[in-house]
Amino acid sequence: MTVGLSAWLKVPQRQAQMVSLIMLTIPVTLPAAWVYWREGSLPSWTTLLGVVVGLIVGTDAGARLAHAVDDKTLYRLLIAFVVAMALFMTSQALT
Repeated sequence: MTVGLSAWLKVPQRQAQMVSLIMLTIPVTLPAAWVYWREGSLPSWTTLLGVVVGLIVGTDAGARLAHAVDDKTLYRLLIAFVVAMALFMTSQALT
């Protein structure tokens, strides 16, 4: 969503990141979590707690980093992250 907003729709990257975080919080995450819970795919409470803490710490650190670097560096970091995720997903698909 961030890439689409910033690259294709020319929304400033920091605003695109904020919109992405807002849009993914309630309308997407909670209904999907409800389906997984209803189907019995609930992980352990320890895992859930770790994920929640990781999300809180990670989003805070990411937002602070996004405002601490200049626009060009932020754009490069986004590209590096997307490429790293694509490589990781490709490696997982091939195993």
